[in-house]
Amino acid sequence: MGSPDNRLAAVVRVVAAGMLFCMAFSGSLWLSTRLYPLTPAFGLVPPFPWPLDALAAAVLVGLLCVVLIRPLAWPPVAAVVIVLVVLFAQDQSRQWPSFYTFSLLFVLAAGLDRHGGPNAAERTLTGMRFAVAAIYFWGGVHKLTRHFFTEEFPWFIEPLTAVLPIPATWLPTLGVAAAIFEVAFAIGLLTRRFRRFALWEAIAMHAVVFACIGPIRGHWNDSAWAWSLTMAAVVWVLFHAAPSFDAALMLAGPMKRLAPQAAVAVLVGVMPLLNGINRWDSALSFNVYSGNQSAALVVLQPEAVDSLPPAVAAHVTRGDVSAVLDLNAWAMGEFNAGVYPENRVFRRLFAQICDWVGPEAARLVVVEKATWFAPKATTSHDCGGP
Repeated sequence: MGSPDNRLAAVVRVVAAGMLFCMAFSGSLWLSTRLYPLTPAFGLVPPFPWPLDALAAAVLVGLLCVVLIRPLAWPPVAAVVIVLVVLFAQDQSRQWPSFYTFSLLFVLAAGLDRHGGPNAAERTLTGMRFAVAAIYFWGGVHKLTRHFFTEEFPWFIEPLTAVLPIPATWLPTLGVAAAIFEVAFAIGLLTRRFRRFALWEAIAMHAVVFACIGPIRGHWNDSAWAWSLTMAAVVWVLFHAAPSFDAALMLAGPMKRLAPQAAVAVLVGVMPLLNGINRWDSALSFNVYSGNQSAALVVLQPEAVDSLPPAVAAHVTRGDVSAVLDLNAWAMGEFNAGVYPENRVFRRLFAQICDWVGPEAARLVVVEKATWFAPKATTSHDCGGP
């Protein structure tokens, strides 16, 4: 891979290309003028009106293209971080695990200490290695649940079980092994002895992910497999033939220049722990495809469906007594990715539906994810209710 500067440049280029790849599947996510409502963070950054929203998205794309050409130039990398912060604040639904991961790696790249001597690039790379390993670690930890073993995993690998003679009774045990496998190679990536084996394990996992949710499964979640392929490239460039992980190097240097490293270390190393007690978002905790995320649907009176925009009504299942709008299917139809799985987002979507159909025609049903100490809980809410 050559010098640390060359390796860091390669990582930043892969991240920029991966973000452009994922954005190609989710164009309307970055616009304010759309049916799917925005969920602003704290109301601090108002949405851009048309055509400023399209211009902001175009600026982001342009900056990412500049980063592809000049990956170690501070101004374009820092500008990408600033634009992402603004766009994330405008709509929390943009904080998918993929874009959140990319943003954290860009923060580390922007924090490169240009006056830090010959170890500066290697220090940044060390922070990136920790971040990537932590993402895999928490991804595996959050799958250590019966919801993954008995529900999510059998569904996830259906493309494989359709062609391989795997007895259904084996699937929960294989699910346990898959979760432990992810945790183990995450730790192995940061060791000297097991790194090479862990690296190939990571690549193998991404190959399985592509086989299970890639184009062969009908393009139902293109952004997820695009993120997976990007992570496969990132982990290879970061860890293949790389020096041993040195935690001391990651946090060495003047404190004022370590803020990006320290902040990212906390965000990926510590904060996902709080998802176990529902005090930190699942998407920000890399809790994906675990079978244990909050979910919601909207129950409608059948006649109210005609009041919905056709693009939304297309995701309604009609019955004799009621109709059900699948919020996840709506998000998939809009962005090629699932709904951001948090109550505040469900409530914002529900408020928009209530505006369309009227206050007496809809009810929100939420199944909140289980914690380490309590099972999943179901609640329902009426329009204008608590």
